[in-house]
Amino acid sequence: MIRLAAFIFILTLSLHGQELKVRFEYLTRQQGLSNAEIYSLLQDKTGYLWIGTADGLNRYDGYSFKQLKHEPFNDNSLSVSFVHALAEDHNGNIWAGTGVGGINRIDPKTMTIRRFQQGDPGRTALPDDHIRFLFVDHDNYLWIGSIVNGIVRCDLKTMTFEYITEINTDNGKVPLSVIRSITEDAQGHLWMGSSAGEVIQFDPVQKRGIIHPLPHDGDRTDISVNTLHFDQWGILWAGTSFGEFISFNPNTLESSRHALPAALSATGKKINILSLADDQAGNLWIASSYGVFQYSFRTGQCVEETQNIRQNYQTNRLSRTMLLDRSQLIWIGTFSDGLIKLIPLPNEPHNFSRASGLSSDYVRGMYEDKQGKLWIATSNHVTVFNAERNHFSLLKKISYPFNGERSTYVTSVCGDNDNNIWFGTMNGVFKYYQHSGRVEHILGSRSQSNYAQDNYVYEVRYDKRGNIWVSIEGGGVVVLNDHGKIVRRYSTADSTLPINFVRTVLLDSDTTAWVGSFGAGLCRLNTRTGKY
Repeated sequence: MIRLAAFIFILTLSLHGQELKVRFEYLTRQQGLSNAEIYSLLQDKTGYLWIGTADGLNRYDGYSFKQLKHEPFNDNSLSVSFVHALAEDHNGNIWAGTGVGGINRIDPKTMTIRRFQQGDPGRTALPDDHIRFLFVDHDNYLWIGSIVNGIVRCDLKTMTFEYITEINTDNGKVPLSVIRSITEDAQGHLWMGSSAGEVIQFDPVQKRGIIHPLPHDGDRTDISVNTLHFDQWGILWAGTSFGEFISFNPNTLESSRHALPAALSATGKKINILSLADDQAGNLWIASSYGVFQYSFRTGQCVEETQNIRQNYQTNRLSRTMLLDRSQLIWIGTFSDGLIKLIPLPNEPHNFSRASGLSSDYVRGMYEDKQGKLWIATSNHVTVFNAERNHFSLLKKISYPFNGERSTYVTSVCGDNDNNIWFGTMNGVFKYYQHSGRVEHILGSRSQSNYAQDNYVYEVRYDKRGNIWVSIEGGGVVVLNDHGKIVRRYSTADSTLPINFVRTVLLDSDTTAWVGSFGAGLCRLNTRTGKY
C-alpha cells in the first residue's frame, strides 16, 4: 500500500559478497513528517505505516501524513508528543507508548484517543510513565516495558494492569531486572530479554520462568538484551547492548555469539543492536546504533548495507529502529535524519534455458507455491525450480492423448490453499496433489464434461473462494470447485459471454471478472447476474 514520492539515490551495496544496486528513499519534515528523530515503526493490518518520533505520532499512507500530537486542554490528543513504542492489538487499535506520559490507545477509524498513566485511579494505573516497549501477544494481552524493574501485563478486555516484579523458578522466586524486550514463539510461549543479559522463557499464567543467561565477556557490565526475534526456523536471536547478536535454540538450549564486522568492532565504538528481522531470502537484518547490517544464514557473512548512506549523512549514529514490511522492504528510523527506505534493485538478468535444466525453452506459465518452489509450465512437461538450492527438477506426471499421440504440453499453472497444483493443458485440466503425488484429470477428454471445446485450456486461475477459473479456447469460461466439479459456465450458449474463445480472466472483486478474448476484446462480466 505504501509508496514513496521522495528524494531518490542509487547505491551499490553488498549482498552475500556480490554487488547489488539499492535505491534508497527518505522522508523528512520537508515531506510532512512531524519530526526527524524516529523511535518506533509499525505497519498495521491495513498497510498504514505508523512512525513514532520525538515530537508526534505519524500515520503514513504512501502519499501523505496524518500527525497526532499532544494538545493542551484537549483530552482527545496524545498524553505527550514523544512516542517511544508502538503496537497493534487484535481489534486494530494502535497503542503508543510515550517517553514520559504513559500509553495512549488510538482508534484508527475515528482517531479517538484514550490515555493511561501512572496517576490514574485503581487498577487502570501504570506503575511508571517512561515506556520503552509494547507487545501484544496471541491472547490479546498488552505487555508494557518501562525503565523500572519488572514488566506490566494489561488485560485489554477489562483495561486492568498487572505489575509483575518477580517470577517463580526451580530455585524459588527471583526478582526481575529491567525487561528490555519481549516476543513469543510459534507455540505462543513468551520470551523476555533483560538488562542482566538473560533470556527468560515465561509462563504468564503460572508466573513461572526459566532463565537462560546469554554468553558474553566476563568483564562487561552493560549486557542488556535490547531486542528479541524468532526467525522462520524457530531460532531465537537476541540483539545486545555490546554489539553482538546471539542465536539461541530453544530445543537444544545451545547459543552462539555473532559479531558485527571486525573492522567496526576495532573502532572501539559502543554499538547497540536495536532491532532484528529475517527476510524470505534467508537473511537476518540487524539495525544497530551505527547502521544496518545483513547477516546471511547460509554463508555466515555479515555486511553493512548503509555505509554509503552513513557517509552521505556524515554520521556514525544512523539507525535507531528498523521495520521489514510485508512487501520485504526495509525501513530505517534514524537518530536525526528522518525515515529511510531501502529498495533493492533487480539483479542483472539471468537466462535459464534447457541447458540450465528447464524441460523446454517454451515457457507458458509460472506459479510460486507456499514453500517458495516455482512451478513452470512448458511445452514439454513441468519444471520445478528450487531457488534456495538453485536446482531444477521435472514433473513428468502430466501426460495425455492428443492427435493420436501422447503429449506433455502444459499451458498454464496455479495453486490452491491446500498447496495442490492445477495445470491447464491442450486436453483439459489436471490436479496434482503434492502431499501424495497423485494426479487427477479434471476437465477434458475422459473427464466429467462432454464438451469437445473443453480440451484446449489457455489459463487456470485460483480465486479467494477456492474456485478454479478455466479459460478455454472455444469453450468460454468454466468455474470448478476445489473438488474439480463444474459450478458455473460462461459462454455464448447462455449469452453470458460474447465469444467462446477466451485467453485469460482477471477477478477484481466478488462480482466482477474481466475476460480477455480472442476476437471480441475485453469483457467485464458480472458473475452474480451473469451479464456482461
